[in-house]
Amino acid sequence: MRYVALDRLINLFDGYREVFRVGTLQVLLVQEQGRRYAVQAACPHRDWPLQHGVIQGGEIVCSKHGWSFDLASGRPTHPLADCRLPVYPIAYQDNTIGILLNPECM
Repeated sequence: MRYVALDRLINLFDGYREVFRVGTLQVLLVQEQGRRYAVQAACPHRDWPLQHGVIQGGEIVCSKHGWSFDLASGRPTHPLADCRLPVYPIAYQDNTIGILLNPECM
């Protein structure tokens, strides 16, 4: 696994949402209620940007069709959702936050 830095820890706060390009991936980094998540930046249903989706109770809701996903596992929580939201493992190095990826994902 390879560490890819996304941002400096000092920049994070509750309500933080930022999209990062990592190779061919678009990663959404989120902080809500002190918890940090890194997920695919687009809804797997119709590729709609999730950056402005509603986050409640550890779930993100796509603003286009209302599909929802657990931020920690990517598991769908909407009754019609039949696909998972890709989730990336968070890691820390020095004063940065990033994700761990297999080299073939980049």
